[in-house]
Amino acid sequence: MFLNQKSQVKEILRFTAPKYREGTEPCIYFYAYDPKSQAMKRKRIKIAHLGNLKERKRRAPILCQKFMELLSSGWSPWIDDDCPHTGFNEAIEMYVTYITREHRNKSLKESSFKTYNSYIKMLRIYNDSRKKPIVYIYEMTEKFITDFLDWIHYERGNTYRTYNNYINFFNTLCIFLVKKKILSENPAEDIHKMKRTQTMKTRNNFTEKDLRTLFQRLEMHDKKYLLACYFTYYCFIRPNELYRIKIGDINIEQQTVFISAEISKNSLDATVTIPQIVIELIKELGIMNKSKDCYVFGQHFKTSKTIGHNKMFGNYWDRFISKEGGLCPEFKGKGYCFYSLKGTGITTMLKKGVPSIIVRDQARHQDITTTEIYTKGRNLKAPALLKDYCND
Repeated sequence: MFLNQKSQVKEILRFTAPKYREGTEPCIYFYAYDPKSQAMKRKRIKIAHLGNLKERKRRAPILCQKFMELLSSGWSPWIDDDCPHTGFNEAIEMYVTYITREHRNKSLKESSFKTYNSYIKMLRIYNDSRKKPIVYIYEMTEKFITDFLDWIHYERGNTYRTYNNYINFFNTLCIFLVKKKILSENPAEDIHKMKRTQTMKTRNNFTEKDLRTLFQRLEMHDKKYLLACYFTYYCFIRPNELYRIKIGDINIEQQTVFISAEISKNSLDATVTIPQIVIELIKELGIMNKSKDCYVFGQHFKTSKTIGHNKMFGNYWDRFISKEGGLCPEFKGKGYCFYSLKGTGITTMLKKGVPSIIVRDQARHQDITTTEIYTKGRNLKAPALLKDYCND
């Protein structure tokens, strides 16, 4: 702790006043903080070439003053002239100010704003944990970023998806800093993402029996949470979208729910079909009797003008569904979670013969190949139509 404080004091001092010394090698010297070595180092500028002793004595005070002004403005003799001199924390704060303004202007989603702030927090924690934390932003090199990514993935055990999301974050951060002339180039642009195979999500789909059990027990004990499950299973609405849906987004006559670009994952407006079974439950719960600006799933799952949180669906699942003593304790260890309902719903719809393109639109997948991931293992037998196929 003492060493860290000492390092911080050195960073604040940064330099001593330049002095003139004649001696055998006439020079101007001073000490300046070197961020790489985390120490104050002496810098000497030889001035023997300036003329005789009288001329040197005349010009030395002027040079000392000039160097003092340069040092006071942030110049460092240990950093190349084409490198920026902005401090690491100062540059990060500038970015925080930028995303805060973008969020306030609604140019940046609430979820993205929270995620970026979380990433920035982890970046600061990592830098503080280093034996020699970086001081200037120019020290945030490609190696620094890859070391950070390794720390996130291997030491903290985050998934490849999180690893790749951090790469996106660093590119966004560095592009901002380059535009602001704080960095001369983007050190993250050549960092490759981890490759992911086109596979199903690692969360498990429900068996038909377990899904029926879940719906039957919620029908008896918690119809509001059942409605949340229905929206995810039948309409494929994500938790991060579900908690922000308002009554005004639902059209009972048209059997649709509007997902605005402001809350959707792909930032596109979309209209999703609500099956009749979901409509009936909405009517039974009297959801549509409330004001149009009320959230369907507000705070504590109540239909109100107080917004809830995207994690409340998963938290409820962990506390009251799969936990021992919950509604479905037999689910423990089966790999189910609230979001398993979406994958199960897509897979079931495809099994029942609904065309992939319709399922794609309901799930709001941008590419049909994403939808078809859910068909793997569905048709393992050779289709009878193709067995006798001939071009004659």
